[in-house]
Amino acid sequence: MAAEDWNLLRPVARVSRSGRRIFVCRLADGRWCFVLFDCPLGLPITVFREGMVITREGKPSLRLGVPREF
Repeated sequence: MAAEDWNLLRPVARVSRSGRRIFVCRLADGRWCFVLFDCPLGLPITVFREGMVITREGKPSLRLGVPREF
């Protein structure tokens, strides 16, 4: 299913130069969800929880956390 409303997703980090990005969104039950998207395709690849560590192309690893502005 392609993403239809990008306003519900907040960018967190670029994972690869090919267009994969991590976004954060809030679920209906109040939990936070981190989604790895292939942006050129507009498709989600996988979902992460807060505190998980991701590897980014050409950059240090990143521990996922909800930004303070949320």
